[in-house]
Amino acid sequence: MAIYSDFKGLNSEVATFKCNSSVTEAGQLVKLVGSGMVGKCTAGDQPIGVVVNVRNGFAAVAVRGFVEVAHDGTVTVGYRSISASDDKTVKIDNTNGIRCLVLEAMNGKAGILL
Repeated sequence: MAIYSDFKGLNSEVATFKCNSSVTEAGQLVKLVGSGMVGKCTAGDQPIGVVVNVRNGFAAVAVRGFVEVAHDGTVTVGYRSISASDDKTVKIDNTNGIRCLVLEAMNGKAGILL
């Protein structure tokens, strides 16, 4: 018997930030680029969250809770240090990464609790 989990909404917190022109769509990983302003992540950046919505120069960003993102390389469940590979993908980074709980990892996607 298969067990299916649903973590969507777990400890969810979304904050609204001003965003620069690099933030264009939901699903992007973002970092702080100024006081109260976010920009898209590039390789090696520590993401503060995942964009939920973008409109009129502002971005709603999931800063806590469960998010699903693509991953590079091998990601396994448990507490892991991650950083951005690009603006939509994370990777294991034991040097510069932020510590997160990976709840699911399969088919190139990781379910992470920020």
